This record gives sequence, structure tokens and C-alpha cells, in this order.
Amino acid sequence: MDDFTRHVLIVPTERPARLQRRSGYSASRAERPDLQQPGATPLVAVARNTVGSPNGAIYFFTGGKSMPQSLSRVLVHLVFSTKNREPMIREPIESELYAYGTTVLKNANCPALAMNGTADHVNALCNLSRVKTLAEVVEELKTSTSKWIKTEGPDFHGFHWQSGYGAFSVSQSSVEQVIDYIQRQKDHHSGRSFQEELIALLRKHKVSFDERYVWD
Repeated sequence: MDDFTRHVLIVPTERPARLQRRSGYSASRAERPDLQQPGATPLVAVARNTVGSPNGAIYFFTGGKSMPQSLSRVLVHLVFSTKNREPMIREPIESELYAYGTTVLKNANCPALAMNGTADHVNALCNLSRVKTLAEVVEELKTSTSKWIKTEGPDFHGFHWQSGYGAFSVSQSSVEQVIDYIQRQKDHHSGRSFQEELIALLRKHKVSFDERYVWD
């Protein structure tokens, strides 16, 4: 069956007669219009090692077309600072940093909807990849941008991001509000520090934390 697409159906004990289980290894034709598409190869149900199963048999359906692709939209608001909140994000690299970070996220299959920040931290809103963990995405973003910043001159050779980060889920109804918040970062921080911003976000999203271990 290596040359065929496989589908799995778990059939309960009270199954239709056309899917009657037989001893040992058996095969029977199964009419499954819900699994078939126009032009698809007829599906064949194959039951393996099902004798004595109390919960029914597992049938592998071969042939036909592949199942629909997996789809997702998980929006995440990322926040992280430079190491020790050093004010190192400044022109001429600031605008280039956001453009570079946006490209890194795109290449990680996490397209950015917004990215901005101040001299000591970055905010980003992105659609999380379906096949990568949040930690993997943040690591790629930090590592790539840090390496790039270090090439921008002697003043940036000692650049580092903090080890940790904040990540918060965003509902579709709040997307525009979060984008506006990120784009207006400098206005928001005219009288508020990065520490105050992160603590406010943690409390808003009801994230438990110990402030002794938040900053680095």
C-alpha cells in the first residue's frame, strides 16, 4: 500500500454489514462518498489484527486523494528587550531592524502584521507557523537579528537580546487595536518604561510571574 494515500477510519462494534470484520487479515469494498472525490480511486477498507478487539476495528482506506491540508491562524503579540534594557536600537539601524525582522518571520512561515519598538525593546504581531513552536520562532528571530545588528558597526559588536520574552495571544477582533498599539510604541513609552509595559501585559493576560526572574 506504499503507493497509495492512506486514510484511517475507526469503526465501532455496531458497524454496517458492508464493513463486517473478519478473522485475521481481510479486505472489503466500502462505499464512503464522504471520503471520495470526483475522479478518485475507489476506496478499499483493510482491517488488520482485529480479532477480539472490544472497541471495533481500525480500517485503513487506500486510494483516493489526500485529505485537506491543515489550516490555522494563531496570532501572537511578542515582546522582548535588549539585554539589561540597554538603549541600543537607534538610527540608522532601527528602521532596518524592523524590516529585517519582518523578513525573518516571513521566512519562518510566521508573517508579521506589525513590528516596532523603542531604543530598548521590540514588539511584533505575527501569525504563528503551523509547524514550528513559539520558542523556535522567537529563537530564529532573536538569533538572526542579533547577528545582523553586530555587523552594523563597532558600536553594535556587543549587542544581545534578553534571554526571555513575552508572548500573548490576540483575537481576530483585536488585531487592528494591537497593530495600532505596536505602530505607536514611541507615543506609548513617552512616560512608561519597558518594564511597566511588560508587567501591564502580563497582568492583562493573567500570566503568573515572579518579577525576580523576569528581567535580564
